Amino acid sequence: KYIREFISVPIIFLTAKNLEEDIVYGIQSGADDYITKPFSIPELVARVQMHIRREVRNNNSSEILQFGPLAIDKTKEELRIADIHIPTTKREFQLILLLSSNPNRIFSNEELFDYLYPHDSETQGRSITEYVYQIRQKLKPYEINPIKTIWGGGYQWITL
Repeated sequence: KYIREFISVPIIFLTAKNLEEDIVYGIQSGADDYITKPFSIPELVARVQMHIRREVRNNNSSEILQFGPLAIDKTKEELRIADIHIPTTKREFQLILLLSSNPNRIFSNEELFDYLYPHDSETQGRSITEYVYQIRQKLKPYEINPIKTIWGGGYQWITL
């Protein structure tokens, strides 16, 4: 249950517990699949491939993230409120996409900096604060503020 709150990838339990109540509890806890011992390697590989296929289908089917009136188009790299296009810089959009794709997860300033600047950069870590400020300014006229500042140096996307 704890892990499921932070990730959206498939979770497969591999276990020797094969009682019905164990299986039901595992699935209700957030598992996508539950494989009991003994199992064959071809079965394990087939199940992992099945979950990967399902994830690809799910990810391809949702090219637009919707949060109330706010729409984030991954393909066009556009932010829209109703029919109004909200212009963003490339890095502002990358930040919005990362946060909105992981709602309620808290990202530290360092994580966000490493995501936006994967290679050595002379840019200062304070740039994350500036990007968040600019995003908030762009959304302020619409009374939308989905980015919550977390005390101690982090940010979180909250659902509207």
